[in-house]
Amino acid sequence: MLVVSQKVPAVEVIKEKVKPFLETDKNILPLIYFDKDIKQELKESIRLLINLRNIYNRELSKVENELKNVESEIFYYNQKIKNLRKEIEKNIELTREFFKLNEEFLKKMNHFQEKYYELDQGKVNINTVLDINDQKFSLFEKALNLLKDYSEKMGKDNILSIRHKLSILVNIQKILPDIIEPNGVKFYIKSSTLHFYLAEIIEIIKNLVKIKRISKQIQQDIVLFRKSIEQDKNHLKSLLVEYIKLKNKYRILKSLSDKSIFNNLETFSKMLNYKKASRVKSYQKAIEWDKILDIFPVWISEIRNLNEILPVKANLFDLVIVDESSQVNLAEIIPVFYRGKNICIVGDHKQLSLISTGLNFRISKSLDRLTWEKYKPANLSFHNAQKRNLTITTSSVLDFIRSEENNFNIRETMLDEHFRSLPLLAKFTNKEFYDGKLKIMTENPYNISQQCFAPIKVNGKRNGKVIEEEAKAVIKIIKSITAKREYEGIKLPDIVPKNFTIGVISMIRDQVEFIKELLLEENLDYIMIGTPEEFQGHEKDVIIFSLSVDSDSIRSVGHYENKNRFNVATSRAKYFTFFVYSGLPANFTLTRKYFKNFGFEPEIIDSEGYYDEKTINPLIWKLDLSLFESEFEKIVYGYLVEYINSKKPNHNIEIYNQVNACGQKMLDFVLYNHTNKRFVAVEVDGIHHFELDGKTYSQAHLERMDILKRAGWNIVNTPYYKWYNNGWFNENSPVLKQEIERIYKELDKFLIE
Repeated sequence: MLVVSQKVPAVEVIKEKVKPFLETDKNILPLIYFDKDIKQELKESIRLLINLRNIYNRELSKVENELKNVESEIFYYNQKIKNLRKEIEKNIELTREFFKLNEEFLKKMNHFQEKYYELDQGKVNINTVLDINDQKFSLFEKALNLLKDYSEKMGKDNILSIRHKLSILVNIQKILPDIIEPNGVKFYIKSSTLHFYLAEIIEIIKNLVKIKRISKQIQQDIVLFRKSIEQDKNHLKSLLVEYIKLKNKYRILKSLSDKSIFNNLETFSKMLNYKKASRVKSYQKAIEWDKILDIFPVWISEIRNLNEILPVKANLFDLVIVDESSQVNLAEIIPVFYRGKNICIVGDHKQLSLISTGLNFRISKSLDRLTWEKYKPANLSFHNAQKRNLTITTSSVLDFIRSEENNFNIRETMLDEHFRSLPLLAKFTNKEFYDGKLKIMTENPYNISQQCFAPIKVNGKRNGKVIEEEAKAVIKIIKSITAKREYEGIKLPDIVPKNFTIGVISMIRDQVEFIKELLLEENLDYIMIGTPEEFQGHEKDVIIFSLSVDSDSIRSVGHYENKNRFNVATSRAKYFTFFVYSGLPANFTLTRKYFKNFGFEPEIIDSEGYYDEKTINPLIWKLDLSLFESEFEKIVYGYLVEYINSKKPNHNIEIYNQVNACGQKMLDFVLYNHTNKRFVAVEVDGIHHFELDGKTYSQAHLERMDILKRAGWNIVNTPYYKWYNNGWFNENSPVLKQEIERIYKELDKFLIE
C-alpha cells in the first residue's frame, strides 16, 4: 500500500496512526516513511533487518505457532461476538414487540376502567391466564357471538334470556375467575351490551397472553450479553493488533530465508546515500522491488519526494491512497497512479481546491494552454479540457474524479464522524457546509457547555489591506493566554491542554505578512500563521482570527466569504477561537451567521470588546417534561430523580431528556455530574424515537449504540419488559427491584466511582 499527500502534516499523522499496529518486538517497522531528513533513520531500520538473518530460523517456527494460536483466538471471539450480537438483535426485536403489545394492553385496560371498574393486577391470576389456549379463546368467541345474536333477536330480556346469559357467564368465569365482578354481572346481565363488556375483558386477556408468551422468549440476561460483547470486542481488538504484528514479523522472517534479500536491502540502503537523479535511478534498476515490498508493504511519502525512492514501475502496489486530493494536480498524480493496481482518493470538495492553494511547481496558465493546444489530446480544445477538469493549472485529481462531465460513476463514501472540534465550533461547519450530515463525535454534556468563541472588536481602520490595530491585538492575545490562559477576563476552558498550540489565520496575505513581522519582533515566530490556503490540513488547539476588513470594505465580500475558504478558516480550532475584527461590512452575511452560531450580534459588541458568557451555548441540553410520550418515561424519570437526590450534596447531578448527540436522535435520558464532569446515557430498550433508514430496529439500535460508544459515551440500557413484567407496572415486583438496583450500581460506576 502506498499513501501519498502534498501536505507534510497529513503524511506525519498517517505514520503516527499506523506505526503502533506494525512495529514488532524487535523494533522493526515494516513501513517506509520517506522524508529527505530521515534517510539515516531508514538506513538504521534496514540494518536491523539485515541483522535478523542470524536468528530467523529459530524465530520463524516460534512466530508461526504464536500466529496460529492468535488466529484461533480471533476466530473464536469473532464467532462468539457474532452469536452474541444475533442474540441481542433477537432480544431487542422481542423487547420492541413486548413494548408495543404492553402499551396496547395498558391502553385497552385504561379504556375498560374508565367505562366499567378498576381492573388491577390482583384480579388476574397470571398462571390461569397462561393456561388459556387458542381453543378456549375460540369458545369465548362463539359464546360472545351467541350473546350478540340472542340480544338482537330477543329484544327485551326475560327469564329465559337472563338464564341463558348466566349460563354463558358461568362458563367464562370458570376460566377467568375474579375478573368479572358480581356488580358488573348484576348490571350487565340485564343489558343488551353484555357481549361488549365481555368482549373487552377477553381482548385484554388476549393481550396479556401474547405479552407473557413474548416475555418467555426473551433472554433475561441480555444485560450480561451486552457486557460480554463489549469485553470481547476489546479483547478482539488487542488480538488483532497482536495478529498484525505477528503477521508482519512472520512475513519478514520468511522473506529473510531468501539470501538474495540481503543484497537487495543493502543496495536499497546504499541508494539512500545519493540525491543525484541518475545515481538513484541506477540503483532503482538494480533492486528487485517485489522483495523489498515483501519486507516493507506500507509506504508513506509526500508526492514530491516519491521519485527519490521509488521507480516509476507499473502495479508495484495493490492500493494507492491519495490524501488531501483537492490539492493534487493531474500531472503529479499520474506517475503515482501508474504504480498502483487500485486507487483511493481522499479529499473534501467543500474545502480549498487546486486553484486556491496553487502548485508545488509553478506553471503559467498561458503555458498550460499553449502545451495543450500543441498536442490536443483526444482532439479536445483547451476550453473543453477545462470543462472536463483535465488542465493541470486549474483542476485537482478530486475535481477530475468528481466531474459530471467525465461521468466516472465511482463509488463515494462520506467520512461523517467529526472528532476534532468542540460541538459549538463544529456545529457551524456542519450546518453551513455539510447540510447537517456530520456526526459531531465531541458532543457530550461537558463539551457542549464549553466557552469556545470570543469576538474581540478593536478600533481599527484599513490601511491598504492591513489593519494594524488587529495585528497588535493578536500579539496581546498570544502573550496573555500563554502567560495566564486568559485574555481580558476571557478564560480558556479547562479542556484546553496545558501545552496548547496556537495558530493565527487571516483571510488576506498582506495582514498575514504584517502579523508575521510582529511575531518575529516578539520572538513568537514559532507560532504558525497563514491564510486558509496554508492552514488546510492543519489544526491547532486555539485559533486567533484576524478579519482585516472594516465596515466600508463591502467589495471584499467575494474573497472573504468564499464558502470553501471560510470553511477551512473556521474549522481549524479544536477548543477555542478568538475572532479579532474592526467592523463588519453590511454584505458579509456568512460572517454574520458565524457570529450568530455562538449567540453574538456583531453590531452590539462595543469598542471595549463586549463579551457576555450568558450569550453563549445555544446548544445546552434541557429537561423538558412535556416531551415525555408515555407514563413509562415518567416512571423511569422518577427513579432517576430518586438516585440523583440520594447523591446530594456531595454530587451535583443534572438530568436531561430526549437528547440529540453525535448525530444520534433522542437519547432517552442523560445524567451529568457537574462535580466530576462525568456523564452517562440511560436508554430504554424497546422504545425508539429515530428513523430506521431501511434497517431493522435491532440493527439501527446496535449501530446507534456503537457510534455513541466510539464517541466516549457510557450507556446504561434497561429493557422495558423488566418494568412491566406481567403487563402492569408493579413497584413491588422482585424483577423490577433487582433491575433498579442494577441501574443504580451502573450509574454509580459511571458517575461516582
